[in-house]
Order: sequence, then C-alpha cells, then structure tokens
Amino acid sequence: MAEAITSSVIPFELESENQKDKIKEITDKLEAGIKDLFSSERYMEYLQTMSKFHNYSFNNTLLIMFQKPDASAIAGYNAWKDKFHRQVKKGEKGIKIIAPAPYKKTIEVEKLDKAGQPVFDGDGKPVMTTKEIQVPTFKVTSVFDVSQTEGEPLPTIATQLEGNIETYEKFFRTLKEISPVPITLEPIDSGANGFFNPVENRIVVKDSLSEMQTIKTTIHEIAHSILHALPEKGEDGVTVDDRPDSRTKEVQAESIAYTVCQRFGIDTSDYSFGYIAGWSSGQETKELKASLEVIRETASDIIEKIEEKMPELAQERKAVKQADRPFDLNKTVDYISGIASKIAIAENDDLGQKTFEIALKQFGRLARTLPTEEVGLKDLCEFVSTSENLESMQERVNEVMNFLGYELNPELKEAEKETAPEVAKDDTKTEPKKEPKKEKKPSVRKKLKEEKDKIAKEAPKSKTKSKSKSKSAEAEVS
Repeated sequence: MAEAITSSVIPFELESENQKDKIKEITDKLEAGIKDLFSSERYMEYLQTMSKFHNYSFNNTLLIMFQKPDASAIAGYNAWKDKFHRQVKKGEKGIKIIAPAPYKKTIEVEKLDKAGQPVFDGDGKPVMTTKEIQVPTFKVTSVFDVSQTEGEPLPTIATQLEGNIETYEKFFRTLKEISPVPITLEPIDSGANGFFNPVENRIVVKDSLSEMQTIKTTIHEIAHSILHALPEKGEDGVTVDDRPDSRTKEVQAESIAYTVCQRFGIDTSDYSFGYIAGWSSGQETKELKASLEVIRETASDIIEKIEEKMPELAQERKAVKQADRPFDLNKTVDYISGIASKIAIAENDDLGQKTFEIALKQFGRLARTLPTEEVGLKDLCEFVSTSENLESMQERVNEVMNFLGYELNPELKEAEKETAPEVAKDDTKTEPKKEPKKEKKPSVRKKLKEEKDKIAKEAPKSKTKSKSKSKSAEAEVS
C-alpha cells in the first residue's frame, strides 16, 4: 500500500539542557509567534490544525502548526511501533510538544484517625506522618506524524459528511439536539443567513439555503448562543455584561464554524478571514491568547458532542489518539493534575476567570466521558464543574486529588509554578508543619449531595427569564 508523502518538519531548536529551561524557551517562542498568526492564510492554517487536534491544548496546537502544519495524526515513537506496527522513518525529526510530567514528593502531614480527625500526642500537638504526593509539572517531548512513519496501514478513515439528504437530515438533527437553544427554519428578509436572538433565546436559520449552507450557518449561530447569551444577574442582583464587542463575537463564531466544518469535511472554500489582521491589531498577546482559547475550547466541545451522537463521522486520527492514550487512572491523573496546577496558581483577575471558565468545561467533559465504572471520579468531576467561583473550584479540585490519593496543598503553590523538576525527589526535606485543623470538613460525598440538592432546588429559578430584560433588545445578526 502506498505511503503518505512525507513533508519535512520545521523543528523548534532548543538550546537548553534541563526541562525547566526547555519549557521556558519553547513558551517564549510561542509568545513570539502568536502575533504572526493573524494573517488570513496563517490563521486559517491554525484553524485547520485545530480541527484535527481539537483535544490538544492551545499551546500544543500552535506547536504542531508551526512545526508541521499538514500533520494529520500524531503519536509517540513507541506508540507507532507497539500499537500500530509502524516505524518512524530514518532521519525524521520529532514535533516538539508539551506533555504532563508529574513527579512524586514526600511531605510531612498530620496523622488522621479513621474519622478523619487529627491525632494529638500527650502534649496536645498533632502527630505527624509522611505522605507521598504528586506534583503536576510539564516536560518537552517529541511526537511524529503518520506521514513520518511506514508499516501496516492505519484503520480506514470513516466517511466524511456527504451531501445527500439522509446524511444532511441526521447531521442537522444532531445540531438541534446539541444546541443550547431551539433552532427553527424560517424566511428571513434582511439578507442574513441566520441569527441568534438573545432575548427570545432562539436561533433562526433562513429556510431557503442549500443543505450545506444551512449546516454552516447553524454551527455559526450555535457558537453565538454558547458564547454570547445575555448575562444573568449575580448573587448581588447586579448584571455584569462582559461579552466581547461585535467584531470579536463574529471572529469567534466564524472561527468555530470553520473549525467544525473542517473537521467533518464540509466545504469551507467560501470562508475568508481577511479581516483578522485588523481585528487583532492593537490587542495584547494575553488578550489574543484568551480569545483563541475560547475558540478552541468551544469548537472542541461542539465536535465532541457531534461525534458522540454520530460516531461514524469520527476520523482515523481519533483512533490514533485513543490508542496512544487509552484510558487508565494514571493518565487521567496526569490530565487532572495539569488542570489543577493552573487552578492552584490562578488569581481573581481576568486571566483567572478565563482559567475558571475553561476548567468548568474540562471537568464537565471528564464527567461525561469517564468510564461508567469510575463512578466516584465522574461524580467528583461533575461536582467541580458546578463550582460557582475560582475559590470554590480550588477547594473542590483538592477533593478530587485527595480522592485519587494525591494532595494539592497551599504549600505546593510555588512548586506548581515551576515547570519541571531538575532532580529526583528529595526524601530528606519536609514541608513546614501545618496548623492543627480546627473543625472537621464535610465529606466529599456529603458535599456532592448537598450541591446536587441545591442545584435541583434552584433549577426552576434559573430557567425563569428575568423580567427586567428589555423586550426590545435587538437580536445579534450574523
């Protein structure tokens, strides 16, 4: 069988020797490259890469694009060899990405009795014991694209979305099912293909469009409904409208629609991002990264929901990813540790709020996708996904890590800010003694039950529309 044509990798040459400096060097290169991303062709290239690797982090998506933009399915050297019986071709250079590299560390903690209460000695001082914990860190590692390997053929690629009425109807029905608001096909006289009405909380798509255009417009408007709904009142009764400006809304919705369409083989030749350079000019790198992360996270969420309902549209690269990273508890802990490290050092600022919002979705996805036999972990991830603010999330993530047999203590905040250990753990060092616990906290199970009961009681209220919202508010037209 003919092999895929190899195109060369443009590797990131790193001069550093240790992992900590490598991480800093590679992230510095990413920062410098972000501004160059916002030209029409380069931006579309990034979205194409993201459509193939939507489960990868923002940084890793950029790293893949910068080094091998035509990559289609990547895995580590051993994964290709052991699981696919394919060998990396001689002379091929790896694509550098950032991977979790948690390490274990022994700390001194209070000894607890069977009831979870601290044990005290004869002088009233807490008895201390040692405990092994896992510190979430990262390392630079290399992966290879399928075009850089040879050997047994990969599983056949499943069919992409076809332009026939049967496939169209099933796909459109799926979009209606995953949409957070109702979707209807109606005549539209304004010239727009569709719009999301945030006041009536519904999507309208023009009823005279072609099948494929109907799909593209629907995805675009679903993105609006997810990201740009009217804000709700906070606990203090104040409504804070933190939605982006109209240009940013369109960039987000159009980018998400393009990415999802690319994923499922829907024609995207009519998409253009000529306005992207003007939109990005004047924005700080931090703001641009935040927008791109919102786009990536939302597109990934839509893709996963579609593939759950239409598994026949899943791509060969999904099989590669699953084979390269099959479910096991250790790898799940690695993933959770990566999220936990960001949450642990997050502050109550704009960036911290973005971290909070992204983590809500990540834990929500974990709650949906973890195997049914991991019911305890699924429940805890759901518990985290209902956090009301960053502070409560930090506490709940601690509960998850404790459940998994690890601990993310405040003492580790500085360690979590580091990227990777340079030496093996030092068992001779101990952490400062903590103050005795003054009261017993509710168990995880009790807190989870209380939270679910609270959500159930408040559900009717959250569904009631605020009477104060103006009936004359204009719909956001795409």
